[in-house]
Amino acid sequence: MNNIKMFNGYRKSIAVLLVILIGCLTGILSTYPMLSLFLLGGIIAAFFCWYIYNNPEHGLIILFIGFLINPMIISKIIPSILHLSPSMSNMLGMWKEGVLFILALRVLSMKKEINKNAILTFATVLMLFSLIYIFVNQNFIHGIMGYRFYFETMTLFFVVNKLETHKRFFQTFIRIFSIFVFLMAAWSLVVSLFLGYQFMFDVGYTNYNGVPHFSYLISGHLGYLRTFGTLSAPNNYGLFVDVSIMLLLIFKEEFKNKLFLNLNLLLQVVVLSLTYSRSAWIGLLIALFIYFITSKPNVRFKFILFSFYAAFSFLIYCVLVPDNPVVNFFINTVTLRDTSAMGHLNSWAGDIKFILSHPLGIGLGNAGPKAFELTGVYLNPEISFYTVAYEMGILGMVLFFIFNVFSIIYLFKKSKKTALSDMFHSKLYLLSGLSWLIVFMSYFFLPMVQEMEVTLIPYFMASISLSYKKY
Repeated sequence: MNNIKMFNGYRKSIAVLLVILIGCLTGILSTYPMLSLFLLGGIIAAFFCWYIYNNPEHGLIILFIGFLINPMIISKIIPSILHLSPSMSNMLGMWKEGVLFILALRVLSMKKEINKNAILTFATVLMLFSLIYIFVNQNFIHGIMGYRFYFETMTLFFVVNKLETHKRFFQTFIRIFSIFVFLMAAWSLVVSLFLGYQFMFDVGYTNYNGVPHFSYLISGHLGYLRTFGTLSAPNNYGLFVDVSIMLLLIFKEEFKNKLFLNLNLLLQVVVLSLTYSRSAWIGLLIALFIYFITSKPNVRFKFILFSFYAAFSFLIYCVLVPDNPVVNFFINTVTLRDTSAMGHLNSWAGDIKFILSHPLGIGLGNAGPKAFELTGVYLNPEISFYTVAYEMGILGMVLFFIFNVFSIIYLFKKSKKTALSDMFHSKLYLLSGLSWLIVFMSYFFLPMVQEMEVTLIPYFMASISLSYKKY
């Protein structure tokens, strides 16, 4: 008994001593704010790494949300608040790569083998083939970065497949995701309708003589700022909202609070319309059509009623407000008077000529929107498949195209096959296939293939559905 009292006395003495030492250290560091900041950041980073390594499922959710908030929150707002230099901002923006690296280390430490599937095999072939084009680029670092733009998010197939996922994980993801998309949509409306241009300039977006980059504006209407959430562009956000809407619809039974579900759906439709992203609108219409024709008869009837409601509501709006940006935007697009629509068509001839002149490709890190940031040379085709052809040649483009088509068909077939045995898994496959289809459709209109926050979406959903275990 005396030994126990003595031991407890030592513990209290050590605790008091540690408190005194920490207090002294805090007092010293308070006189050196930058040192204090680095120390705090190091402690947080160490805890972050430890937590992700020991909770890889939570790490996956952090990674997914991290990619989506990184373009604005991490890369713009935080550096502006902390007055970080451009190099420090770039280092901070790589935190999501750190999370992915920790998850990769975690799965490498596991003895479990990867469960092979057709998409994983095809992705491996594509990644191995593309390694050649790192070395085609005379600048090896640019080649590595170019490879990263295409295949960083594809590594999720290997990471998630070895971890395995279960129904409880995805149910947790759905709850977190639904709250996240609601908050992002609300934030997007605040930025677009209230904070406006000045906020964008204050946090580091480029100021082009008093207006942001034209991609944030509706063509011909400088007064309207398109919604873009926390992503890097309105078109990117539009695709993410498409997937958000499909997730809320497909897994609506998982929501006990139907009021929140319906309000969330309504909000997503509003922000999607305000993205003015034609590729996102087309992608959603196709996804909804496929979803409802494969649904039960009563769901199809509801879809028909909703379609009539939407059509007549829009018709009345157009009659009451004939001179509105939506109608003008649509008319200018159809008649090719819109500069953006016309620009797409005008670029195709030059893109095809360049591809035929370089059938073997010019190497990774030389073309596309991300490569422009590295090289300063503007080689940016309007179509994602042309971007792939620029860098990895015609064969690379064909392989990439087949990979996307094959993966979409594979996921839809899996959804149909598992419908009788496990409806939840079937819905997961359906969401994965529709997510991939939505992004795939955008590839025909925009150079999305290098936008990792976009490619992450179908790869994340597909990797979860492929690694899902019922028990």
